[in-house]
Amino acid sequence: MHPSTFAISLRPEPYQSEGPRWVVAQAEAELVARYGFLDGGEIGLTATMFDPPAGVFLIARVGGRAEPVGDAGLRTG
Repeated sequence: MHPSTFAISLRPEPYQSEGPRWVVAQAEAELVARYGFLDGGEIGLTATMFDPPAGVFLIARVGGRAEPVGDAGLRTG
């Protein structure tokens, strides 16, 4: 693999597990730092909102490293 390329993995993980909790906490802290508050849609998220089949929480990791670099939580209404 060329030094300037890297592999990104995107895999589902339970919302209540360590990776998603860490990424969500980082994102919330950044939103509060930028805007001073969380939007109503960002408050009160629960693990069951992302349970299949109504939802999924994906975590991105780079090059097999343990710490997440991104996420996507998808759920129906």
